[in-house]
Amino acid sequence: PIVVLSVLLLAGCATSSDEIVPGPVPSSEYAHYDCSQIAMEEARLARKIGVNRELVDQSASSAVDGQIVAGIFFWPALFFTQQEKDKVKELSDQMGKYNALEIASIEKSCDVTFRTIAPTSS
Repeated sequence: PIVVLSVLLLAGCATSSDEIVPGPVPSSEYAHYDCSQIAMEEARLARKIGVNRELVDQSASSAVDGQIVAGIFFWPALFFTQQEKDKVKELSDQMGKYNALEIASIEKSCDVTFRTIAPTSS
């Protein structure tokens, strides 16, 4: 009973891409970009974020399934989630860069369309 309860509690720890907050990145990182470079970087980052969101969501889904199985049969395996944490960190960093790029675009009055890719950081 205690193991089952622990597994259910830990299974809730898997992170979906919708829960990830963009990392802090200053817009000054893109100060030397012109508008065409900003547009190219927007497209590149948007693609990478889309791919990584999908990977994080797949990982979260697999993590829940794996945690339930591991908790029942081999509970020490529950503590090996570093790969998921690395994916979450990478996505957070990319989302922060995307937000900083959008701010740089606004500061330079570029006519670049940015997609809604993440919840805004507070």
